[in-house]
Amino acid sequence: MTSRREFLQSTGAVLGTTWLATRWSEVLATGTAAGRARDDAKPFVALAAADAADLAAIAERIIPSGETPGAREAGVIWFMDQALSGFMSAALGLVTSGLADLNRRVLAEGLETRFVGLDAQAQDRLLTAIEAEPFFEAVHFMTLAGLFAMPAHGGNRDHVGWKLIGFEHAHGWQPPFGYYDGRADKDNGEST
Repeated sequence: MTSRREFLQSTGAVLGTTWLATRWSEVLATGTAAGRARDDAKPFVALAAADAADLAAIAERIIPSGETPGAREAGVIWFMDQALSGFMSAALGLVTSGLADLNRRVLAEGLETRFVGLDAQAQDRLLTAIEAEPFFEAVHFMTLAGLFAMPAHGGNRDHVGWKLIGFEHAHGWQPPFGYYDGRADKDNGEST
């Protein structure tokens, strides 16, 4: 028997995949503009500099640097900025109000700084408290999209994201591409 949580998670995954499939060309166009902005060190389009710094800090906690490169090295903030000025422009209000709320929490704890100025432990504590909120889910999605996009599409600078998962960039691949493709070829009488 499927629990309500499992049902909602699987339904959300299907809806997210469907949404992404219908908006894929916009995601690619956004990424291309983000790559150019990142490489040319242009100012942010949708984000104020302070908000961009906070978002970059959140992305760095989602995919931290350490023994391997993280969100900072991949330049995902550039993808986020372009996404919020393009295909995810409807989420800009959610993100800016979410950042304002997050910084109110910082002030409420008497830390007298923005999120970006906190140490990693304090950042993690505050993010854990909001990880089920739509704001965090949107930032999490943009972080992953920016990390694994083609470098020409923003983020994933120097194939950082691909290297993390062992994906080797190639212009083309030779069949069979995977186990099931090889099995299909074998079943059709073709040698693999």
